[in-house]
Amino acid sequence: MPKTQIGQMKTRYFFLTIAFFLLSCAQKQEFPYQPATYRTPICFTDDWQKSLVDQKGRLNYDFGPGPYARPKTEIAFGAKNQSLEFVSQTQLSARVPIVITTFDGENLKIQQQAFALTEDWYPHLPADPNIGFASKRTLGFTGALGWAQPTRKCDPAFRNVASGTGRPIRYAVSVAPGSRKQVALGFCDSYREKGKITRVMILQVEGAMEQEIDLLVSGEQNEPQAFLFDAQDNNRDGKIDIEVRASSNTQDPNVLINAIWVFPDKMPVSMDALISGELTSAAETYVDCGNELQWQAMPRRRDAILADFMGTNFTPVVQIKTGRQLTFHVDTGMLLFQNKPFLSTRPVAQNCEKTSDGWELVFQSNTAQIELVVYHGEKQNSEQAAFPELTQAAQDIAAFWENQVDLPWDGVRLPDKRMQNLFESSVRVLYQIRENVDGFPQFQPGPSVYRGFWASDGIWDADAAMLVGDFDAAQHTVDRFIEHQAENGRIEIMSPSLLHRETAHFIWLLHRYATLKQDTTWLRDRWSYLEKAVRHYQHLRREASVDSTAPYFGLTPPGLTDGGIGGINAEYGGVYWGLIGFKSAVAAADMLGKDDQAQAWRDEFDDFLSAFRRAAERDLRTDANGHPFLPMKMMQTGDIPHPQRGQGQLCHAIYPGGIFDLDDPFVAGMLKIFDEALVEGLVQDTGWLKGGVWPFFATHRGLAEMWLGRTEKAQAALIALADHAAPTYLWVEEQMPQDKGTRIAGDTPQTNANAQFIRLLRHLLILERGSELHLLHGLPSEWLTPGAELSLAGMPTTFGRCTLSLKISQDGKMVELRVARAEQWFASASVALSLKALKSKGFALKNAEVTPDVWTGELSKDIELQFVK
Repeated sequence: MPKTQIGQMKTRYFFLTIAFFLLSCAQKQEFPYQPATYRTPICFTDDWQKSLVDQKGRLNYDFGPGPYARPKTEIAFGAKNQSLEFVSQTQLSARVPIVITTFDGENLKIQQQAFALTEDWYPHLPADPNIGFASKRTLGFTGALGWAQPTRKCDPAFRNVASGTGRPIRYAVSVAPGSRKQVALGFCDSYREKGKITRVMILQVEGAMEQEIDLLVSGEQNEPQAFLFDAQDNNRDGKIDIEVRASSNTQDPNVLINAIWVFPDKMPVSMDALISGELTSAAETYVDCGNELQWQAMPRRRDAILADFMGTNFTPVVQIKTGRQLTFHVDTGMLLFQNKPFLSTRPVAQNCEKTSDGWELVFQSNTAQIELVVYHGEKQNSEQAAFPELTQAAQDIAAFWENQVDLPWDGVRLPDKRMQNLFESSVRVLYQIRENVDGFPQFQPGPSVYRGFWASDGIWDADAAMLVGDFDAAQHTVDRFIEHQAENGRIEIMSPSLLHRETAHFIWLLHRYATLKQDTTWLRDRWSYLEKAVRHYQHLRREASVDSTAPYFGLTPPGLTDGGIGGINAEYGGVYWGLIGFKSAVAAADMLGKDDQAQAWRDEFDDFLSAFRRAAERDLRTDANGHPFLPMKMMQTGDIPHPQRGQGQLCHAIYPGGIFDLDDPFVAGMLKIFDEALVEGLVQDTGWLKGGVWPFFATHRGLAEMWLGRTEKAQAALIALADHAAPTYLWVEEQMPQDKGTRIAGDTPQTNANAQFIRLLRHLLILERGSELHLLHGLPSEWLTPGAELSLAGMPTTFGRCTLSLKISQDGKMVELRVARAEQWFASASVALSLKALKSKGFALKNAEVTPDVWTGELSKDIELQFVK
């Protein structure tokens, strides 16, 4: 290489090093408590392929039923015989999921951009990917390719896995109506170890006796096993239903299955021949479980990394760590999976080496740029495997996200750039992790272990969507709840856990939707579902009222608390939400003028609340500092080292429940316990991670504090949540404080945090109280700088849509505040506009002798106010 060129490269390297160092420092200041580990989605909205980039720039795929939220496939750039030091990671913008990661090596700088490539099909996804296939899977598509490690020669399906996290796995295979079949189910557990935590599963095949299995009793870890059933289409609907669910006696409620075979009735089936794969060709239906989205009628998907190498004397490599059985195609330089393109590069690697856990592609020394594409879906061939020039593709995808993606993020403009980025990213991530399941778009808490529907997350996702104006998304969430409602009215999503509050979540969401949309017709059309849900809670109360000596007498039977408290206990979480459910039901009945029903439910609510207060008086405890609190477990004796654990449900009973206030000693005491447990602005030990912090618990606490009028604490909660975001504007579920370790818990990203950020931000600016619409009561005074602009355009409230703008002149001496007239729902509705933040910055209401803390007016009129210094 000429000396002049080497000198130019060294100069470029020097300035890039300075730039990347400054970027890294800026990120640390912007997100001082960012998690040590996180993953950023680069997929599209409602995408079937949930592609992730981790905090080190690696593409992550194949998340199975343990180790949870850890990928089996990782794809990373590097340099031969060099240890690279991570420098920084960012996203092109809050709206554009192009993840930019930089590394330092010896005389080497690497910058890479990771993104998904747009395809012709987007955004026209099929409503149901199962259509047209002999087998249909419902409840979602969690699973992984290359997850299991069988110890013997076997059918290739034993390497892939379908999984269910706290819920069953369900398939239906098409047969002639009423016919008999032999059905074989195949399993291989490569995570659980004999003698440790059990994974006991119940296998149910239509027309056959149930079987309960424990793979580590009937066999060994990594041993392929199969179980045979004499099946029949009993209900003559042309399909045989298959379910794998967790036993109520298991320690691990997360289930799995690797393969399904359907054979003619009476056909001799040898287990050894079945497991080895010799009988697969004789099967009438064969399901490679966990591989559905690859072989069903799904459009192709491609991910890309564009990597630039700046330096001298280096040899670029691509490292692929995977459980998939890949082969290298010498002529094309591609890695193939199941004889289809999986990974290709430009330029083609000089060498491809098999490693102990995957492959390594080695490129010509000092290659300045490498393009890499990963392919998903069976509809790939060598022609489709060609990829565009990725520099242009990156520009195209940026323009695509900025101009063509229709998401409800334009109605909010904030003066604070960090908060604006977190808001826009929160909207985007919610819809990226959403996907079409059983014909419905389904919000989900995460892309791997939490890829599914959860009641306690779904209500907040739906609420966040409504608050930014998307009622269609909330309607789909209501539909998911209805799908999970049993004849007795119970909502059961998590199984076999007894999470009683799932039913109350549904009642609250029905009322919340009707009030925010102001649609009594919609509520009347769904009244039967609400009635059934209320009847189920009434049944729970009757069940809890049989034994007057029981700690839960008059309340609800034992159930799961969650939020850091496991097991089935006599607990208050179901009680808190039961009270919220009854109160919501009363309000819903009042909306429809169902006076008799409203009064009957009001009487039941009063009786329920009285029973609670008797139990609360009995169970009230004090902590070491003398603060009264109510443990989540009833009649809990002995030391309770972390009384704040699981108390998110109490926060919900304060808001949105509106059931308790500061006059209740256990409320005032718990809020003081929260204050004294703050670490990095968050309450420590509220969830599952011992010694950890749960970032979006800040929103539970913040909304409760906001409702109780302690605005400063709610503002501090929003800041603490923002401080714990990753530099790509998302959150993990739980993490350790910075000086206590690097562990995290849950899925990444945890989209409930995104939904809760939207909710807390909105309620700081807009809060309904009775017949008053409170505006700007939580407005941070730090936002009020010269030239600042705040606008909320058409945000739904229970009084109509709110449009508000606040503009500060460039010289910082004048403020214009406008609130557009809203269509009033209640004749007595009024607006209470907080001026405290403006007053704290020295602004006074123009032409007024006194500037009040709160300006009141009517929602039926336009409001225009001016302030001056």
